[in-house]
Amino acid sequence: MTNVIANGGWSTPEITSVGKPATNDLDGPAGINSLVSSLKGVSFPSKVIVGSSWNTDLAQRFGTAFGAEAAATHVVGLYAPGMNIHRTPFSGRNFEYYSEDGLLSGKMGAAMVQGVDSQGVYTYIKHFALNDQESNRLSVSVWANEQSIREIYLKPFELSVKEGGTTAVMSSYSRLGNTWAGASKALLTDVLRNEWGFHGMVVTDSAMGNTNWIDVNLTIRAGGDMMLCLMGVKLDSSSNTAQQAMRRACHNILYTQANSIAIAAAVDNAPYWLILLAIVDSILLIAIVLLILKRIPAGKKPGKGAKVGICVGIAAVVALVFWAMFFRSGSAPAAADSSESAAASEPAESTTAPAEEAKDGVFMELSQTDAGGWLGCLVCLMQDGSYSVTYDYNAENTGVEGEKGTYEIGADGTLTLTAEIALPGTGAPAPYAGKDLAHYRTAHVQEVPDAEFEALLGRPLPEEATAIDRTMTLGELHHSRNPLCWLIAGVLTLLVRSGEKRGKPNLNILFQYNMPLRGLAQMTGGIIGEETVDGLVLEAKGFWVIGILRALVGLVQNAVANSRYQAKLDEQSR
Repeated sequence: MTNVIANGGWSTPEITSVGKPATNDLDGPAGINSLVSSLKGVSFPSKVIVGSSWNTDLAQRFGTAFGAEAAATHVVGLYAPGMNIHRTPFSGRNFEYYSEDGLLSGKMGAAMVQGVDSQGVYTYIKHFALNDQESNRLSVSVWANEQSIREIYLKPFELSVKEGGTTAVMSSYSRLGNTWAGASKALLTDVLRNEWGFHGMVVTDSAMGNTNWIDVNLTIRAGGDMMLCLMGVKLDSSSNTAQQAMRRACHNILYTQANSIAIAAAVDNAPYWLILLAIVDSILLIAIVLLILKRIPAGKKPGKGAKVGICVGIAAVVALVFWAMFFRSGSAPAAADSSESAAASEPAESTTAPAEEAKDGVFMELSQTDAGGWLGCLVCLMQDGSYSVTYDYNAENTGVEGEKGTYEIGADGTLTLTAEIALPGTGAPAPYAGKDLAHYRTAHVQEVPDAEFEALLGRPLPEEATAIDRTMTLGELHHSRNPLCWLIAGVLTLLVRSGEKRGKPNLNILFQYNMPLRGLAQMTGGIIGEETVDGLVLEAKGFWVIGILRALVGLVQNAVANSRYQAKLDEQSR
């Protein structure tokens, strides 16, 4: 239980005793990002744009597409959508939130939650609650009356729970008055669970770095369940009240997992049973052949080499048969239940009218109807080598003419349609006339060479360069001018690749690999300050002596400042 509660950073741990697999939870509201993984997804529009549409159907389709992509990459939970309010246009995280209106934000968020949930992926609506500014968010204390809290700031979360049916929530760093939101029983239990009827788990915001004030022991007693942390936190399980709170937290976590695709995402769909069957069949056939060979008179028995050749030949023939039957077309049966995907990909009805049943002058008619039965297409092949296409959109729009042209039937039966389609132009000069854009003109945009892209841009491509500053990640240190930095980047790269080869990436390593240098100031519990980070940047730039001196001076200054601050806190607590 301690491991499940204390190590919930971008994942949930495996629980072998109940068959719960480890799962991946990733950011963010506008698409899967690579903060702690190598996954890359579609960059969807920000929540501000979605909210500006006032279109809940569009928001639900957004969620469905987002959830489908997450499920396809075995991501089970998303740290999204952001449900906080635009209190000011200058908030540093407004791009994650829908609007300044609680009702609009709630309706849009609930629709997105429904869309994502339809794919079996759960959503951590965040940041619960009153986390409506990014500046000083680690230490801000919020004061508001109950009416404004309920009508404005809690309304998006309430609608996402009651109408969206979310099963996961992320609490915030904010203090409501002088109580941290992640340890507020009034918020996490009285309102969220008892009033709104929420069922599921509550995770904290990131509990790493300069966040030692986040106390897991207070969290689980207030209604929280899991810490967003990669290094674990200190959980005191010695008391009976702690153990009861831990049991309730694990129950909530498992409830969310059980109502998701967590199990299906962990299933290996490789058809190992077919491979095993091929091996068993080969052994049986070889055994039968060897028994037959044993009955041959001694003078006529084949030698050992011939027997080995026969065995190898049998195995090869069996493998070839299985490949032709099951693997050649990619139609091998999957281990997981594919009934839903089969239903989703139900083929459309298609009919072919042979020549003898066709009308005069008609060689063949090809018709196809959408699986829903409302969209039809008819291709009529004439005996003179011409063809025409008509469409049926609905009962009022049938026989709508499409393109016309000629057709050819190849020796292998391939049907090639050729037509000229003329569209009225604007009279403006063609912007790319005379430019070699062959891949663009043939829609092979994934194969565009640099020279063709430069022709499209009208200028040379800029040289790839990595800025050596505070934003440089540890994985990019190989671009630096310092051998020690090269070594750090090399070691991290080897560890990342090693994890990927094993199929079990280490989230701690990935987090460090993608962490910018400025993150050291936040992730070291106050040990490293901004001055030290600037010294490390100078080191990376090749100013070895100046860089190390500045880093050391920064460490000393930071340690002195921390000591003085701690002395003041101790004096105030007496």
